[in-house]
Amino acid sequence: MVLWCVGYANMCIGLEIPFLNMPADSNGHYAVYDAGQHGLEQAFIPFTPYFRINNCTTIGRVEKRPVVVGEEVLIQDMMNKTSTGDHRFGDAAIWTPLHKVMLGYSVDAKNFKTEDYAERPHWSEKKSQ
Repeated sequence: MVLWCVGYANMCIGLEIPFLNMPADSNGHYAVYDAGQHGLEQAFIPFTPYFRINNCTTIGRVEKRPVVVGEEVLIQDMMNKTSTGDHRFGDAAIWTPLHKVMLGYSVDAKNFKTEDYAERPHWSEKKSQ
């Protein structure tokens, strides 16, 4: 109960809690976990009500795998990315553009350009024609 009250005061009301080193609204709505650092190929993050997380992504360990590129089979570094979303807070139309950007960055970070990912509004934000 104490944990719930502290979380509510910090995230919902926006109170700073200095003795716990928690600035106002210190917890986000998205979690990224590096499961690869523990040698895991894939993992799922459970939703934690205290942190008000509505979307989670885990990154697995990097390993060499055969990949078909054109007509050739090449050995490349690959990893799994697992994402889960809580549909009480949104739907795939909200999270899909974010995951496409994350995928583009993880595939080729050196040549990543935000301009290649035009903003796509949610269907409810589009103006009726």
